[in-house]
Amino acid sequence: MSQVVTQALVDALRTGFSTLFANALQGAPTPFAALAEIVPSSTATNTYAWMAALPQWREFLGERRYKALSELVYVLINKPWEKSAELPIDQIEDDNLGIWRNIVSAWGNGGSSELIEIQIAEAMKNGHVNLCYDGQPFFSANHPVGDGDAVFSNRSGDGSGQPWFLLVQNAAIKPFMYQERKKPEFTMVTNLNDSYVHKNRKLPMGSFARGVAGYTFPHFAHRCDGPINAANYAAAYAAITSLTDAEGRPLGFKPTDLVYGASNRAAAKTMIDAQNKDGGASNIYWKDVNLIDGSTRLA
Repeated sequence: MSQVVTQALVDALRTGFSTLFANALQGAPTPFAALAEIVPSSTATNTYAWMAALPQWREFLGERRYKALSELVYVLINKPWEKSAELPIDQIEDDNLGIWRNIVSAWGNGGSSELIEIQIAEAMKNGHVNLCYDGQPFFSANHPVGDGDAVFSNRSGDGSGQPWFLLVQNAAIKPFMYQERKKPEFTMVTNLNDSYVHKNRKLPMGSFARGVAGYTFPHFAHRCDGPINAANYAAAYAAITSLTDAEGRPLGFKPTDLVYGASNRAAAKTMIDAQNKDGGASNIYWKDVNLIDGSTRLA
């Protein structure tokens, strides 16, 4: 059934679409998006003065020992993000809006999770190149320990496979962060007298957001670009659990999650989800960590 397209009708349509988008946006984050530490931002640029080392507990024997903590500056600049479409006025006249309501709702369902997933995946894939707060790539063999010459590594492998990642997700802060300046919001041009609308008989609509992904402490993540097998898994796990502070005291971190891409899915599930090995022997790594499927993002 056709209908007359009036300004009031178009305004009401925008209100309905905005409500659909906002309601859909309230959904729980996907497991992959939940890898990010969400950090609110109120300016174009955020500067983080990370502590170079965290003080550890020690027995109180006589005098308190105060450690001078050097600060390392890390800057993140928010980026604009958008997705857009055009609603033909003919679709409104023909009262054929069902599919468009589904599209707007889907935008909301993806919403923040989709945007965070895209950026966190890029941060993971490029972490061996992108710098973190200590001036080294986030995944590096040369992260400094204290002010001396000691270093630690959070990368391994022989370069023969798709990278996979062991993460510590239960510490005070997660290894990857999403700096959120503006949550996704729905926008739509509804002025029927707008020159673009008048010329093209289409109503521009879309979603806009601002934010950027970054890194926190490299102690909480390990990248391996070798096969997912017992030797590589044990080495990556030990690389995290064996970390110490500048005085040689264990930091006490344990991996909680293994993130894998499409080509590593079978190997990851065999390593962690199979209770028994081929032949019936027990798998000592069964349910050792949680598996996070990054197949759609880490291709």
